[in-house]
Amino acid sequence: MRRLVPAVLQRNPAYARLWAGKWTSKFGSQFTYMTFPLVAYAITGSGQVFAGVVFATTIGVLLAGLVGGAIADRFDRQRTLIAGDAVLVVLVVGIALAVHARIWPMFVGLVFLQAIVGALSSSTASLQRDLIAEPDRSAANALEQLAQNACQLSSPLVGVALYTVVGFTAVICVDVVTFIISIVCVLGVRDPRGAERRAHAAASTSGIAEGARQLRRDIRGGLRLARHDRFLSAQIAGALFAGVANGAFFIALVPWTVRTLDLPVQAFSLLIGWVGATGVISALILTRLGDRFRPERLVFVGAVVGIAGSLALLGTPPLWLVVIGIGAFGVANVTNNVGGATIMQRRFDPDTLGRVMSLHQNAFMLTHLIGIAGTGLLIDVVAPTSILAVFSIGMAICFGLEIWGLRFRHGLAHGIADDGTLVARAAAEKIATADADLAVSG
Repeated sequence: MRRLVPAVLQRNPAYARLWAGKWTSKFGSQFTYMTFPLVAYAITGSGQVFAGVVFATTIGVLLAGLVGGAIADRFDRQRTLIAGDAVLVVLVVGIALAVHARIWPMFVGLVFLQAIVGALSSSTASLQRDLIAEPDRSAANALEQLAQNACQLSSPLVGVALYTVVGFTAVICVDVVTFIISIVCVLGVRDPRGAERRAHAAASTSGIAEGARQLRRDIRGGLRLARHDRFLSAQIAGALFAGVANGAFFIALVPWTVRTLDLPVQAFSLLIGWVGATGVISALILTRLGDRFRPERLVFVGAVVGIAGSLALLGTPPLWLVVIGIGAFGVANVTNNVGGATIMQRRFDPDTLGRVMSLHQNAFMLTHLIGIAGTGLLIDVVAPTSILAVFSIGMAICFGLEIWGLRFRHGLAHGIADDGTLVARAAAEKIATADADLAVSG
């Protein structure tokens, strides 16, 4: 039985508890996110309400991303995660109780719910970096990708099945139980720098007004970092193109499947499943072998595979080329994410990493919404092949930027001072203890 447990979890028991809690909660939340739109449609019979609920689950992450990154860098990450999960329990139960009386609490509640989830993701990603030794980080990031792809593959099916068989109340109960399990798991995880963060937060802020001003300075510092650090700028630029491309892809895939490939509409779900399946396979391999490859090589290989797969979908390709192209996209996405996350964990100051992760996430989410909205407006007047061309070219540019950004991986890495100015430090691997040698004003 022990052989089935990934070695990275066996070597890092604190991270194993964090990982188990995070993904147990994530699976439960996905069940809820799948059923809320169905409940809204069942109550109102309105397609617009259905779409509005889906939109609310997305916009919340975008609204709170930068704030979440600043909170992750300033406060004890373990306590932040526990408090956040407790609030999520209250929100989920409150939405479930209110939704049958009025529909608007679902919209408001989902925005807040997803805002908190988005904010907590930065704390989780940053705490992960502190719990794992350098040699294990690629394998740990591969494990994150494995769980994410498995969640995307299975949770919609399980969530809808639960809702259909046992009802909405049972889905909410499952979600609440997973939050409680997450809290119990995180209670066994100590933030290695939690005491230092608590002392620093107490010394640098006094009162709510000053705390809000400091939070604004932290956010501004993160935005300055994105402008000044060339490696991060390339990562964020790539995420902007990837967001638009992915939004266009998932909206246009159904008409492209039916009109261009002349396949039944059910084939859409098989193509989406194939992206997730190739991602799971890639993540499984990297979980075992990821520490044998430099992260820069993973980014490069993933980018090359992604460019080839994206260009394979241009025009009207035969079915076999579609299968190869979409599969290559799943492989490239996982490989590139593992390498990129490992480089960022190595390069940036631990007290800056939360904002780095949130900036990258927000860049993707912002343009993802634009891609969804724009494609939704144009899908009936523009040929699906043209929209898929946007996806192919956008992803090719994204992966090209990832390769270009590798040129700057050994350059000066930046941290952020309390006043929001940037501090560039030379030794990226030792950045947590290095002295500041250059201040760059914003």
